[in-house]
Amino acid sequence: MITAAAPLSISSREYAEASDFLLLEAEMLDDLREREWLETMVSHDVVYQLPLRENRGASAGPRLRSGHLPP
Repeated sequence: MITAAAPLSISSREYAEASDFLLLEAEMLDDLREREWLETMVSHDVVYQLPLRENRGASAGPRLRSGHLPP
């Protein structure tokens, strides 16, 4: 069974660090700095799967593509 962690006090160091991280992440994405966000804020072992719309028959193959963004 998974139990929820106790809420952080807004005066705690952990709360300030989490808040700073989220604000920086939002700023990068709002400014369309996706490459910088990907390289600095996202774990390098993350694999993204994005559904792609293609004009082909339903039996022609998988609908998800896996991989990493090119450098």
